[in-house]
Amino acid sequence: MGDEAGAQAELNKLITQYETSLYTAKAIDNVADEYRKSGQYSKARQWHQYVVDHWPRAEHAMEAQKGVVISSIELGDDAGAQIAVNRLVADYADHKNLSKALYEIARRYEKLKKSDRANSTYQQIIQKCPGTSEASDAPVDIRKVDIQSLIESGDGGVSAAVENLIADFSGHPHLSFAVYKVGVHYHLKAYWLGNKGNDVNAGICFQKGARIFDRVVEEFPGADILPRALRSAGDCYRKLGDYEKSIARYQKLVDDYPQFETAWNALFLVGQNYEALKESGALEDSQADAKIKAAYEQLIEQYPACSRVDYAREWLSHHNSQ
Repeated sequence: MGDEAGAQAELNKLITQYETSLYTAKAIDNVADEYRKSGQYSKARQWHQYVVDHWPRAEHAMEAQKGVVISSIELGDDAGAQIAVNRLVADYADHKNLSKALYEIARRYEKLKKSDRANSTYQQIIQKCPGTSEASDAPVDIRKVDIQSLIESGDGGVSAAVENLIADFSGHPHLSFAVYKVGVHYHLKAYWLGNKGNDVNAGICFQKGARIFDRVVEEFPGADILPRALRSAGDCYRKLGDYEKSIARYQKLVDDYPQFETAWNALFLVGQNYEALKESGALEDSQADAKIKAAYEQLIEQYPACSRVDYAREWLSHHNSQ
């Protein structure tokens, strides 16, 4: 609610009244997590550190130390984050969730495009947590981060690097996700460039992203990431104005993964794409209207509670009355 004084008063009460409770460390760490979610990273770090200092052997202390690291990263305090990582590794070397904590930290660095620190953390997972699934995935992630760095720098060699990634880790269960994330990097860069007014290079990135997403669909049939790859490919082609390719990806998503979380929206965008083809003259009105009608009728039947049903009903009512 933004009542900082009230929150602080209740937190003080929590500490004084329940200091000896076995659950207090977890409770305070949860409060610190909420500070972090609201972007108050200094407060978050303060209370994560409080848990570590006062209950260093509590079950939740390792999570609190991870919170210190992530809050430091978000504050841009890379030196403090590294000190906190070193303590995490030293103090909780035998903790069953150390590999997961380090993996989350690496992903946070990766999200902030701090490639060197992401890869050094992935390397720590390999060295400190052998035998874990995160240690198995980390070499794939290191290569993925290297490719993302190539995309950011504008250097050539991305296509070759992707080919080598697929060849070198053929059969690895994490490979499909890693390749998909390369596509996501192009996708996000395209939006960033577009927001800066650089539409030409944004279009190039949308095109490259679409090709990566298509590659995921082709190379990894049955992978869990496929519905997201189809959705992302459809979005890229839609931004490029290639509505027919966009429709094909959206429709495959709806047909093959009807329960996917945004399948309803993909179906709505099928109709929108046909409306765009009609408006541009690429499809005759009667042909386009039949396609739009089919998409919106399917939307109403298959996803009656979705937020686009009213639009679909309105369109159908208007065109059926003509």
